[in-house]
Amino acid sequence: MATYLLFRLAGVAIPRLPEKFGRKLFEWLAAVLYHLARGSRRAVHQNLTWVLPGAKKEEVDRVARGVFRHSLLNYYDLLCS
Repeated sequence: MATYLLFRLAGVAIPRLPEKFGRKLFEWLAAVLYHLARGSRRAVHQNLTWVLPGAKKEEVDRVARGVFRHSLLNYYDLLCS
């Protein structure tokens, strides 16, 4: 129920933000979540090791941060439409 209410609130608040600020905010949130969401980060890393066999840890980290960034920007676009 709390997640639903959060999405409803975000659906009202996010479209009112200037687009440039909203995108920067969600990019920042992606960076924070990358560090805080250990389970999700671990799952993304495991999936990427299948997609990028033989890649160095630094490369997998870079791509994983991109996955978080693009996922949050997708949520931003969803909430703005």
